[in-house]
Amino acid sequence: MAGQTNHVLITTAAGVGKSHLADFFRKRGKNIIEGDEVLMYYVDGEGNRRPPPTKEEMDAKVPWSAQWDGEKLKKLLDGNRELYVFGTSGNVYKLAHLFDSCYFLTIDRDTHEKRLVNSDRARTGKFGARPEERERIYKMYDDKKKSAEILHFKMVDSTLPTEKVFDIICQKVPARTKLKG
Repeated sequence: MAGQTNHVLITTAAGVGKSHLADFFRKRGKNIIEGDEVLMYYVDGEGNRRPPPTKEEMDAKVPWSAQWDGEKLKKLLDGNRELYVFGTSGNVYKLAHLFDSCYFLTIDRDTHEKRLVNSDRARTGKFGARPEERERIYKMYDDKKKSAEILHFKMVDSTLPTEKVFDIICQKVPARTKLKG
């Protein structure tokens, strides 16, 4: 696509607030996709495509990974001058080079626990509803944050008011500025 683009990745682990933030961006007229809904597919331990894992497979720790379709992502980016992509996957960091800017939503452990326990996922039994699943999410969060730091993603505190997070990502406020809630 000719001209300057604004392709932005917003990622983190489950339960930090990606979907809430995506809804906020959408309501303010931003062009967004939730990668977990639009780009996601699953692979087994050998990298072969497979159906989403069942609860039993997750409990048994059968090897699988959620991935984003890189070719589909490229087409979406090529077709949109501005696009905010929310979500995470096992290969999200391999796709980071496709974006003009990348953000990682940070959270403290106590707030993360409260969000997971009090979320729809807890009420509907989605992954993260049970304590052992939450422990896996916290580990994923720590691992994803380390990778994001290595790749120099901009860190944004997801516990700030949503409007302030929006302003930071839309570059109305620098990402590393300390803001008073």
